Amino acid sequence: MGLPITSNSEIKIGNHFKITAGPGAGKTTFLINNIKNIFKNSDKISIYRKIACITYTNIAVENILKN
Repeated sequence: MGLPITSNSEIKIGNHFKITAGPGAGKTTFLINNIKNIFKNSDKISIYRKIACITYTNIAVENILKN
């Protein structure tokens, strides 16, 4: 069993993670917040680098891209 998280939790930059939770649990919000944290605080990201994020719904993709 994994660690409990909230949509405001942050994963240490550079660590891989997997999120498993039911509908409406805040998975997409969690991803958006962590992507923003990586862009803001990582010294490995430049204007030429990208972050990979895998999600399984088009709604989540749309939410990630607009945020």
